[in-house]
Amino acid sequence: MHLTDGIKELEKVFRNNPISQVHQRSHPILHAISEEKENLQFMFRWFLESHYEQFRRFSITGDFIIPIYNSHAFSFDAGIFSPHDTNYSYATMHNHDDVELSTINIFGSGYNSLIFKEGFETLSGDEVKIELDAYKRHSLENIEYIKNNVAHTVFFPKDLTITLTLWSSSRSIRNGISDKWYRFTKKRKSRKRKEDLYKKYGVTGLSYVLQDWFYPAEGKIHKIPYYREAPYGKNFFNNFLFKLQTIGFDDNQLVEQYFDQVTLSQTQESILNQYLRGERLHINHEGDAMITPTRNVLISEYQKCFPDFDFTLTQ
Repeated sequence: MHLTDGIKELEKVFRNNPISQVHQRSHPILHAISEEKENLQFMFRWFLESHYEQFRRFSITGDFIIPIYNSHAFSFDAGIFSPHDTNYSYATMHNHDDVELSTINIFGSGYNSLIFKEGFETLSGDEVKIELDAYKRHSLENIEYIKNNVAHTVFFPKDLTITLTLWSSSRSIRNGISDKWYRFTKKRKSRKRKEDLYKKYGVTGLSYVLQDWFYPAEGKIHKIPYYREAPYGKNFFNNFLFKLQTIGFDDNQLVEQYFDQVTLSQTQESILNQYLRGERLHINHEGDAMITPTRNVLISEYQKCFPDFDFTLTQ
């Protein structure tokens, strides 16, 4: 199913079903979209044609979002997860308040994630009580449903991984539309509003701000009042072209037109020419500050918090 047709089908699901059923009924559509391999080319082509300003915001960790669709009922995007040979988490442990999501892996071997049980209990200070539910592999063609108020954290994949994610609110007022989702999506139309949210909360490319963040330390889970933003990587230019090359992007003319709008250094010009000649590029994290406290955490720190949990990886 072509991406544009899939969006129309998702709109029908949200229009004709109770909010409690829309994600389950959307899963066959996500599978159908993922099976159409041209959609991957389509997404990157559309991104290069219409999202030049976002190039300046990309970070080294894979927080690279291609926003595809946003309505009063739901948002739909592609997440690009950069590979890195490490056992650190790629983002801060967090939930999404009343927002729920369904994500399908459409490219790459996938990433591992910890998924917790719904909710948490505040103890003394910033310590919280929360139960770990699963240690899972988000493999190719797999759909992962994350209920509202369910905390999770993702670990760096070993190879480039791309997901499609459907987001919506679990609270409905009428016609499957959440009042808070409606108010927030209206505000998203203001570029200044997006900039303000980005600066205040460190949230990139997505339409929510109400959520909780956590991190493990000394055998306990702690709540923190912010999302730890990743530092920008000086090698992003190389790594962006690496992603295009890895998916087999086939429109060199569009790539040239895109970067005609960007002032490139001599090194970047050289990398671009390598790409255009078809020379193999490699992911490059050299010199980047990959480990940010509370954001990038070893899984062993979670094992200290949950010593009785079986950390055997499941599908």
